[in-house]
Order: sequence, then structure tokens, then C-alpha cells
Amino acid sequence: MLGNCRIWIYQDPQHQVVGFGTLDVCEDYASYTSGKSHPYIPLLAVNPSIKSLGYGTTIVSHLIDEAALLAYRPGSCHDVLFLDVYTTSEKAIALYNENGFAPITTSPVPDLQEAGKLYIVMAKRVAVASSK
Repeated sequence: MLGNCRIWIYQDPQHQVVGFGTLDVCEDYASYTSGKSHPYIPLLAVNPSIKSLGYGTTIVSHLIDEAALLAYRPGSCHDVLFLDVYTTSEKAIALYNENGFAPITTSPVPDLQEAGKLYIVMAKRVAVASSK
């Protein structure tokens, strides 16, 4: 279902799982990248029993770095990282905004898999073109 998706499990110093993050290269939002494949975060979660310790920011930062590495490889993929997030996930939206993501959809999109749920698409450029 998720093609070339990679998954990372994150632990605290005591080896307790604090969350996970995934990164895929796909064409889900290729209409924004002139048809080119791009990095995409399909799933990201932080253990709900652990609050406000910065793990969400750490996970997002790591995934941004991994997406930038993919984009730097010649011919691999576009340098814009995409994600979608439910409109009811206010903390997640705030986290993504704080990490430089911006909404690219003008209005919420209905989730065809989850009746009644709406999401927005967010994106962030992860690589800067080098000047030669």
C-alpha cells in the first residue's frame, strides 16, 4: 500500500517507544511537482501518554532531514515534502507549522476512506538548489 515506505521507531533513553515516523517517495501530489515523484510522510505518531517533551519535533526534524537526503540524490525526487493531516488534529497542524510546513489546499479535503473526516495537505521545501 505504501510503496517504498521507510519506517523509524523512536525511543527515549530508557528504551521506551515514544513514537514512529514514516517516509515514502510517491506521486500522490505530483500535480504540485510538475509530475515528478516527491517525498511524503504518510504516518507519524507520538505516544499519547508522553506529552510536550519535544518528541514530535524531533521526529518531524528527522523526517525532514531524510527527505532532504532523498531530494539531493540526482534524479531521485522533487525537493518538496508533503503530508496530509486531519483538520481536527490541531496539535499536529501546529507542530507542522512550527517546522516550516504550510497548507497548500485552499479548503479541507474529504477523506474517502474515513467518512466525515477532512484533511489538509501541507508541504515544505526540504532542499535548496545549489548555485554553481
